[in-house]
Amino acid sequence: MPTIPLIVVWFSVLSGYLPYNMGYAFLNPMLVIAYGFLSLLIAANVPNPKHAFLASAATTLLALTIVNVTSGIPHLVLPAASIVLCSLLLSAAGTLATAGVRSLLLARGKDEDQIRTYLRINFAVFAVLLYNNSYLPYEVKMWLAERTTNHDLIRFSLVTSILFLAIWRTTSTSSSLPATAPLLR
Repeated sequence: MPTIPLIVVWFSVLSGYLPYNMGYAFLNPMLVIAYGFLSLLIAANVPNPKHAFLASAATTLLALTIVNVTSGIPHLVLPAASIVLCSLLLSAAGTLATAGVRSLLLARGKDEDQIRTYLRINFAVFAVLLYNNSYLPYEVKMWLAERTTNHDLIRFSLVTSILFLAIWRTTSTSSSLPATAPLLR
Protein backbone atom coordinates (compact mmCIF):
# COMPACT_ATOMS: atom_id res chain seq x y z
CA MET A 1 0.00 0.00 0.00
CA PRO A 2 1.38 3.45 -0.87
CA THR A 3 2.47 5.63 2.02
CA ILE A 4 0.42 8.67 2.94
CA PRO A 5 2.83 11.22 1.36
CA LEU A 6 2.67 9.36 -1.97
CA ILE A 7 -1.13 9.44 -1.86
CA VAL A 8 -1.09 13.17 -1.10
CA VAL A 9 1.29 13.80 -4.02
CA TRP A 10 -0.84 11.61 -6.31
CA PHE A 11 -4.09 13.46 -5.62
CA SER A 12 -2.39 16.86 -5.47
CA VAL A 13 -0.79 16.51 -8.90
CA LEU A 14 -3.32 14.45 -10.86
CA SER A 15 -6.50 15.75 -9.26
CA GLY A 16 -5.44 19.27 -8.37
CA TYR A 17 -2.43 20.84 -10.04
CA LEU A 18 -2.81 19.37 -13.54
CA PRO A 19 -6.55 20.11 -13.92
CA TYR A 20 -6.13 23.55 -12.36
CA ASN A 21 -3.33 24.51 -14.77
CA MET A 22 -5.05 23.07 -17.83
CA GLY A 23 -8.45 24.59 -17.08
CA TYR A 24 -11.10 23.69 -19.63
CA ALA A 25 -8.49 22.05 -21.86
CA PHE A 26 -8.54 19.27 -19.26
CA LEU A 27 -12.08 18.40 -20.37
CA ASN A 28 -10.72 17.06 -23.67
CA PRO A 29 -12.42 13.66 -24.09
CA MET A 30 -9.12 12.00 -24.92
CA LEU A 31 -7.59 13.15 -21.63
CA VAL A 32 -10.64 12.05 -19.63
CA ILE A 33 -10.44 8.59 -21.28
CA ALA A 34 -6.69 8.50 -20.54
CA TYR A 35 -7.45 9.01 -16.85
CA GLY A 36 -9.28 5.68 -16.96
CA PHE A 37 -5.96 3.99 -17.70
CA LEU A 38 -4.55 5.27 -14.41
CA SER A 39 -6.26 2.29 -12.80
CA LEU A 40 -3.48 0.11 -14.22
CA LEU A 41 -0.90 2.01 -12.18
CA ILE A 42 -3.07 2.34 -9.10
CA ALA A 43 -3.95 -1.36 -9.08
CA ALA A 44 -0.25 -2.18 -9.42
CA ASN A 45 0.34 -0.45 -6.09
CA VAL A 46 -2.89 -1.23 -4.23
CA PRO A 47 -3.53 -4.97 -3.94
CA ASN A 48 -7.23 -4.64 -3.02
CA PRO A 49 -9.15 -4.21 -6.33
CA LYS A 50 -12.04 -2.36 -4.68
CA HIS A 51 -9.70 0.26 -3.20
CA ALA A 52 -7.80 0.56 -6.47
CA PHE A 53 -10.98 1.19 -8.45
CA LEU A 54 -12.25 3.74 -5.91
CA ALA A 55 -8.92 5.60 -6.00
CA SER A 56 -8.91 5.63 -9.81
CA ALA A 57 -12.52 6.81 -10.06
CA ALA A 58 -11.92 9.42 -7.35
CA THR A 59 -8.89 10.76 -9.24
CA THR A 60 -10.96 11.28 -12.39
CA LEU A 61 -14.04 12.73 -10.67
CA LEU A 62 -12.03 14.99 -8.38
CA ALA A 63 -10.06 16.34 -11.35
CA LEU A 64 -13.31 17.20 -13.18
CA THR A 65 -14.59 18.88 -10.02
CA ILE A 66 -11.39 20.96 -9.62
CA VAL A 67 -11.71 22.26 -13.19
CA ASN A 68 -15.27 23.41 -12.53
CA VAL A 69 -14.64 24.87 -9.07
CA THR A 70 -11.58 26.88 -10.11
CA SER A 71 -12.94 28.12 -13.45
CA GLY A 72 -15.09 30.92 -12.06
CA ILE A 73 -18.05 30.11 -14.32
CA PRO A 74 -21.28 29.72 -12.35
CA HIS A 75 -22.51 26.62 -14.21
CA LEU A 76 -21.15 23.11 -14.46
CA VAL A 77 -19.14 22.20 -17.58
CA LEU A 78 -18.39 18.52 -18.14
CA PRO A 79 -17.42 16.31 -21.05
CA ALA A 80 -20.17 14.10 -22.45
CA ALA A 81 -21.57 11.70 -19.86
CA SER A 82 -20.70 8.79 -22.15
CA ILE A 83 -17.02 9.82 -22.07
CA VAL A 84 -16.99 9.99 -18.25
CA LEU A 85 -18.77 6.63 -18.02
CA CYS A 86 -16.28 5.06 -20.46
CA SER A 87 -13.41 6.39 -18.36
CA LEU A 88 -14.94 4.81 -15.26
CA LEU A 89 -15.53 1.56 -17.18
CA LEU A 90 -11.86 1.54 -18.19
CA SER A 91 -10.95 2.10 -14.53
CA ALA A 92 -13.00 -0.89 -13.42
CA ALA A 93 -11.83 -3.18 -16.22
CA GLY A 94 -8.18 -2.13 -15.82
CA THR A 95 -8.38 -2.79 -12.09
CA LEU A 96 -9.79 -6.26 -12.72
CA ALA A 97 -7.16 -7.05 -15.36
CA THR A 98 -4.36 -5.99 -13.04
CA ALA A 99 -5.87 -8.01 -10.18
CA GLY A 100 -6.04 -11.05 -12.46
CA VAL A 101 -2.41 -10.68 -13.51
CA ARG A 102 -1.47 -10.18 -9.86
CA SER A 103 -3.26 -13.40 -8.84
CA LEU A 104 -1.62 -15.33 -11.68
CA LEU A 105 1.84 -14.13 -10.66
CA LEU A 106 1.12 -14.91 -7.00
CA ALA A 107 0.07 -18.43 -8.00
CA ARG A 108 3.37 -18.80 -9.85
CA GLY A 109 5.31 -18.00 -6.69
CA LYS A 110 6.28 -14.36 -7.26
CA ASP A 111 6.38 -12.14 -4.20
CA GLU A 112 4.44 -8.90 -3.89
CA ASP A 113 7.44 -6.61 -4.51
CA GLN A 114 8.33 -8.41 -7.76
CA ILE A 115 4.72 -8.19 -8.92
CA ARG A 116 4.46 -4.49 -8.09
CA THR A 117 7.72 -3.78 -9.97
CA TYR A 118 6.60 -5.83 -12.97
CA LEU A 119 3.23 -4.05 -13.16
CA ARG A 120 4.82 -0.60 -12.74
CA ILE A 121 7.30 -1.29 -15.55
CA ASN A 122 4.49 -2.42 -17.86
CA PHE A 123 2.52 0.76 -17.10
CA ALA A 124 5.63 2.89 -17.67
CA VAL A 125 6.22 1.29 -21.09
CA PHE A 126 2.57 1.92 -21.98
CA ALA A 127 2.80 5.56 -20.83
CA VAL A 128 6.06 6.20 -22.71
CA LEU A 129 4.54 4.83 -25.92
CA LEU A 130 1.52 7.12 -25.53
CA TYR A 131 3.64 10.12 -24.60
CA ASN A 132 5.95 9.73 -27.58
CA ASN A 133 3.17 9.71 -30.14
CA SER A 134 4.31 13.20 -31.12
CA TYR A 135 7.26 11.58 -32.91
CA LEU A 136 4.97 9.77 -35.31
CA PRO A 137 5.01 10.92 -38.94
CA TYR A 138 2.66 13.80 -39.73
CA GLU A 139 0.42 11.63 -41.92
CA VAL A 140 -0.07 9.14 -39.10
CA LYS A 141 -0.90 11.93 -36.63
CA MET A 142 -3.46 13.37 -39.03
CA TRP A 143 -4.96 9.92 -39.58
CA LEU A 144 -5.26 9.47 -35.81
CA ALA A 145 -6.74 12.94 -35.32
CA GLU A 146 -9.49 12.18 -37.83
CA ARG A 147 -10.35 9.02 -35.91
CA THR A 148 -10.55 10.35 -32.37
CA THR A 149 -14.08 11.63 -32.27
CA ASN A 150 -16.21 10.97 -29.21
CA HIS A 151 -17.78 8.00 -30.99
CA ASP A 152 -14.33 6.56 -31.76
CA LEU A 153 -13.14 7.11 -28.19
CA ILE A 154 -16.22 5.36 -26.82
CA ARG A 155 -15.67 2.42 -29.16
CA PHE A 156 -11.99 2.29 -28.18
CA SER A 157 -12.92 2.32 -24.49
CA LEU A 158 -15.44 -0.47 -24.90
CA VAL A 159 -13.07 -2.68 -26.91
CA THR A 160 -10.21 -2.04 -24.46
CA SER A 161 -12.49 -2.81 -21.51
CA ILE A 162 -13.52 -6.08 -23.13
CA LEU A 163 -9.84 -6.89 -23.65
CA PHE A 164 -9.09 -6.08 -19.98
CA LEU A 165 -12.00 -8.25 -18.86
CA ALA A 166 -10.73 -11.10 -21.04
CA ILE A 167 -7.31 -10.75 -19.42
CA TRP A 168 -8.93 -10.80 -15.99
CA ARG A 169 -11.07 -13.81 -16.87
CA THR A 170 -8.20 -15.88 -18.25
CA THR A 171 -5.73 -14.98 -15.52
CA SER A 172 -8.11 -15.29 -12.58
CA THR A 173 -9.54 -18.66 -13.69
CA SER A 174 -6.09 -20.11 -14.38
CA SER A 175 -4.93 -19.46 -10.83
CA SER A 176 -6.35 -20.87 -7.66
CA LEU A 177 -6.15 -17.60 -5.71
CA PRO A 178 -9.36 -15.54 -5.48
CA ALA A 179 -7.60 -12.16 -5.70
CA THR A 180 -10.56 -10.47 -7.36
CA ALA A 181 -13.23 -11.87 -5.07
CA PRO A 182 -13.46 -8.71 -2.85
CA LEU A 183 -14.41 -6.61 -5.89
CA LEU A 184 -17.18 -8.95 -6.93
CA ARG A 185 -18.95 -9.02 -3.56
